[in-house]
Amino acid sequence: SYQFWKTHYPILKQTFVEQLKDISLDQFYRAINKVENSLIRTEADELTYPLHIMIRYEIEKAWNEGKGLLGVYVHNLEDPVTGKCKKGDNPFEHFTMNRDGKKLRSVIKCYDPEPDDAYNCIIDNLDYWIDDAMSIRNNY
Repeated sequence: SYQFWKTHYPILKQTFVEQLKDISLDQFYRAINKVENSLIRTEADELTYPLHIMIRYEIEKAWNEGKGLLGVYVHNLEDPVTGKCKKGDNPFEHFTMNRDGKKLRSVIKCYDPEPDDAYNCIIDNLDYWIDDAMSIRNNY
């Protein structure tokens, strides 16, 4: 996170004096958080790829345990350095509910908060979204 590097970047600069002498905190942060779309997931960087695997595992585990699931697109949340990012894919796209091949995305809702006030939209609606997710899960 930006807050982490705000605290630790000066320490890193003391260790790598020459390499980072002309690099500001904002430049460093943007460089290490560069995001690009790729068609092949195995080309993900070494930091985020394990997170994708863990998230996929947790989604599958929760569904198999009968828990309600919901998604929230976070592309409208502001980042102090990079601003807003592009909307990602539906996280339930790659899961099937059972052997008939029905996609989990056809059942699980993925909410897209209002772009002008995403934080408050999430806060104002999260309880409803959770109740809705439980209701949906009780039907499957």
